[in-house]
Amino acid sequence: GFYLCTGSFFENCIAQRGGFIYERADDCNFENCTVSQAAPSISGGFGQKVINCNFKKCSVSGDVEIRNGIHDVGGFVGRSENSKFVNCKVTGSVVGCNDDIGGFVGWAENSEFSQCEANVSVEGLAHVGGFVGASKEKSKFVNCKAIGSVFGKSDVGGFAGYMYDGG
Repeated sequence: GFYLCTGSFFENCIAQRGGFIYERADDCNFENCTVSQAAPSISGGFGQKVINCNFKKCSVSGDVEIRNGIHDVGGFVGRSENSKFVNCKVTGSVVGCNDDIGGFVGWAENSEFSQCEANVSVEGLAHVGGFVGASKEKSKFVNCKAIGSVFGKSDVGGFAGYMYDGG
C-alpha cells in the first residue's frame, strides 16, 4: 500500500495483504476497491486516516488488532474527516485496547456514510461501537448497519459507542 496519498483516483484496485493506505489519504477518490486481507497492525483495514476522501463500493475483509494503545481504530478506516462512504462494507474483527474503536470507523468527524455495512466483532476499552466508535461535527449515517458482537468497558453501543454534540 501507499504510506501517504494525496489527490489521487483509484478504480477497481485490489490490495491483497495489508492496508491500501498506511498513514493517510487526503483528497482521494476510491471506487470498487478491495482490501482482501487487512493488516493487523494498521488501525484501519483500508487505512489509518482519511481526509476529504470519497469511497464508493469499496470493501475490506480481515482482522484489525491494535494492542499498542493507539485510539481511532476501525475495520474500514481508523479516522475519517470530511469524507463520504457509499455502499462500502467490512467483514472480520476489530480489536483495540484504547478508545474510539468501531466496526467500520473508529472516529468520524463531519463525514457521511450511506448504505454501508460492518459485519464484524468489535472489542475495545471505551467509545466502542459496532459501526462507529465515536462521532462528532455533523456526521451522518443513512441506511447503514452493524452486525456482530461488541465488547468494551464504557460507552459501548451496537451501532455507536459515543456521539459528541453535533455528532
